[in-house]
Amino acid sequence: DAEATLAWFREQGVRCRIISGDNPVTVGAIARKVRLTGDAEPRFMDARELPADITELAKVLENVDVLGRVLPDQKKAIVQALHLGDHVVAMTGDGVNDAPALKRADVGIAMGLKGSQAAKEAADLVLADDNFATIAAAVREGRTVQDNLRKVIGFEIPTSAGEAATVVLALLLGLALPITAIQILWVNLITGITLGLALAF
Repeated sequence: DAEATLAWFREQGVRCRIISGDNPVTVGAIARKVRLTGDAEPRFMDARELPADITELAKVLENVDVLGRVLPDQKKAIVQALHLGDHVVAMTGDGVNDAPALKRADVGIAMGLKGSQAAKEAADLVLADDNFATIAAAVREGRTVQDNLRKVIGFEIPTSAGEAATVVLALLLGLALPITAIQILWVNLITGITLGLALAF
């Protein structure tokens, strides 16, 4: 299911790269098989050709999809370079040598079945089933939660701000309170909770 998962990520605007210690030609063949870049030919290079300077590395990485013969310290540098390009970086790994990069990434994802203890401790998330598709499911769930939070905040702020502004304005002008505490409680309990439940479900 890697091919379908990668296709979904491309639709969502998430760019995936393969970073491996294996031979770039081997890794490039795997990238083609799973259609890492869709119909386009994946661009791959040997990590021994990567510049040591982080700024230069960031420029090079914009045009690379697959990296082979990557050393452990280079993985961490790659994450740093991607941050320079204002990217949010999620990194997967299973070995001890992946731990520094997992820790440096915005979201470190370790393999739960075959992953080392060091990788699991350094990661933010641990894949219990070692399945790449699980990451896509987590992204879907996260985006749903974010969307729901936006809706609830978008609903709560105007209603609460309206009540607060009415009371504050009355106090500043020295007028009698236009709505009493009981009325505010009624609005919050009856209309607020009812509409909030509708949003929740």
